[in-house]
Amino acid sequence: MSALLKSLVVVAALAAGALATFNARQSAYMASTSQALAAGTQHETAIVLTGGPGRVSQGLALLSAGRVRHVFISGVGQGVRLEDLPDTQSLPQALVSCCVTLGYEARDTIGNAREISRYLQGKAPGPVYVVTSQFHMPRALAELRAVMPQRKAVPISVASQMSRRDIAYEFTKYVAALVRLRFAP
Repeated sequence: MSALLKSLVVVAALAAGALATFNARQSAYMASTSQALAAGTQHETAIVLTGGPGRVSQGLALLSAGRVRHVFISGVGQGVRLEDLPDTQSLPQALVSCCVTLGYEARDTIGNAREISRYLQGKAPGPVYVVTSQFHMPRALAELRAVMPQRKAVPISVASQMSRRDIAYEFTKYVAALVRLRFAP
């Protein structure tokens, strides 16, 4: 076997292993989400990363159920107001206005992590719920751990349907994030 072929086999094996790990983490996050929701644990804050269906409604459901006191929604489009979010219409307006904060700075997952870290500075040091899609959770948690390693993040994964192409793209971004974070100064 040539050296090039051996190298390709090693790279393919590493990629297959990384993809299996990525899929296993998604399954583990979905299982831990079920456990966290069943346990009824309360935390001060739920962090919601925008970008997919069900995320905002899940974060607000935690607030409505008394599981959190505050919800921070990161990565909201410029000009969007609380009253523009359909999910806020079913909650008492006083609860929404006191306890939901919109973050407008983030444009990607790296930006989400930075925006969330700034928001949490000076707040209670306990764990926070992190709400995002099951496919986005591994990368979101990696980015959050990089900017706030002392803060425990409890994943609340929202089930989502993605094509194989979308999953491959998210996996590629996850691997790139791990490499970048591993070698970041």
